[in-house]
Amino acid sequence: MFLYPAAFSFKSLPGEAAAGKRHIYIIRNSKVGPSYDAVACTVMPLAARSVATLIKTQGVGDLCRMYLGRERDGLDYNLAIIPESFAEKYT
Repeated sequence: MFLYPAAFSFKSLPGEAAAGKRHIYIIRNSKVGPSYDAVACTVMPLAARSVATLIKTQGVGDLCRMYLGRERDGLDYNLAIIPESFAEKYT
């Protein structure tokens, strides 16, 4: 996910360019909490689970980075995720 560079700040814009309320709307098509999944003790299933866990953790880190950037810049933050209570399996 990409919003804007972390080094950029809306507060540093001159005059009217910095004025006004800005909104961030993020739709994350995933759960963000940890999930248990039994994995066979062989190389390929372990590697696949490791990569999936890495991608999920990286997405959560991106959400945190965007939240902290918006807090610094005073932007409105709106996030939609799949709730942990959603139990349907995807195919």
